[in-house]
Formats: sequence, structure tokens, C-alpha cells
Amino acid sequence: MSELKLHQCFKTVKCELVLDPETNRKRFLALPNQGVPTNLFIEGDKSIRAQYDVGTIFIASQITVHKKKIGRLYLRAQHQSLTPVEDLKLDIHK
Repeated sequence: MSELKLHQCFKTVKCELVLDPETNRKRFLALPNQGVPTNLFIEGDKSIRAQYDVGTIFIASQITVHKKKIGRLYLRAQHQSLTPVEDLKLDIHK
């Protein structure tokens, strides 16, 4: 994978809700084979993380590369919003 650039954008990314062993908090990680780093957590709405179980798959319409004040890069979902795949399936069948 090429080097990440600040404000680089990835569209329609599948993510999984995982448990961060260092903080014991739920976090989002991109699933493999999408051209998105799978080792950087994706910043997303805390209320969404609280509402769903670890292992739930989500879709982020857009993820952007950002930089923390301490210099570390991270990924952020647009409007910190991610949609559970199951909810997308329900919408399709209505």
C-alpha cells in the first residue's frame, strides 16, 4: 500500500467493530483488501460503538486521513457516521 497523505479520502469502506486490547474500548477497523490501512483505528461516533456488539460490520461512506496534534495519523469517518450492514440489508428489502 502506498504512503498515506493527509486528507486522503477512501470511499465506501467496510469496517468491523473490534475491542482495542490496550484501552478495552470498542473501535472501528477497516476490513482487509480495500486499499485502506487495517492497522489504524477509524474514529466514529461513540453512541454507535456503544449500541452494537463487537464483530458487527459497518459501512462508512467516506473515510479521511487526519493527523493528531502529536503527529500520529488516524482515519475518521465522515461526520463520524457508520452504518451497520444489517441496517442496509433491512432498507433494501422494504
